[in-house]
Amino acid sequence: MTRKTAFLSLIFLFLFTTVILSLSKYASAFNLPDTGQTKCYRGVDPYDEIPCAGTGQDGEYNINPLSYTDNGNGTVTDNNTGLMWQKHEMKILKEY
Repeated sequence: MTRKTAFLSLIFLFLFTTVILSLSKYASAFNLPDTGQTKCYRGVDPYDEIPCAGTGQDGEYNINPLSYTDNGNGTVTDNNTGLMWQKHEMKILKEY
């Protein structure tokens, strides 16, 4: 590889990295909702419920609690992600 090719490759890599890093701020435009898990359990049999403090399990944390808004127009909005769903009741009984 010649010096000119190596230099151009480095310039391209720098520009590409700059563009990717500048776009990454848009990747976290919303918060992912928490799991909603509120209890903690032993990791071995018997799987009894235990106090959550210090376990590192999901039940110990409540970072982005589940939060929904009924828009009053047949839709529901997830306040963490901004996603909107249409309310729809299935009239047919499904068996799985």
